[in-house]
Amino acid sequence: MSVLLVEDDSNLRRALQICLVHNGFIVETAGNGFEALARLSVTKVDVVVTDMNMPRMNGLELIHCLRAHFPAMRTIAISGATITSASRDTLDELGVERLFPKPFDRNELLRALRTPPDLFADDLE
Repeated sequence: MSVLLVEDDSNLRRALQICLVHNGFIVETAGNGFEALARLSVTKVDVVVTDMNMPRMNGLELIHCLRAHFPAMRTIAISGATITSASRDTLDELGVERLFPKPFDRNELLRALRTPPDLFADDLE
């Protein structure tokens, strides 16, 4: 399975990339939403894992673009900011499968990536 990991923190991005590769995933990376869209214009991936708080183009803006250009793209969000019920509702409406608050358990992220999205229909946390 191929993953596009979008995270502006280069240390976290590299650590997650190593974790995912060691668990059998093919991983592309990007430091912001613009880089992610550039990668997606030349590379097909199965799922996008995106941070929500990034410079230039944040995760929410990226997800809006994904829905416009890749409507069926699986999407998982991670965020270090406080997660409100309104932000959960917005992400749910945009079809985000899961939202992980930082810090998160990498095993839970791996499980989410390996589990079909319909099993998380009511579990956007």
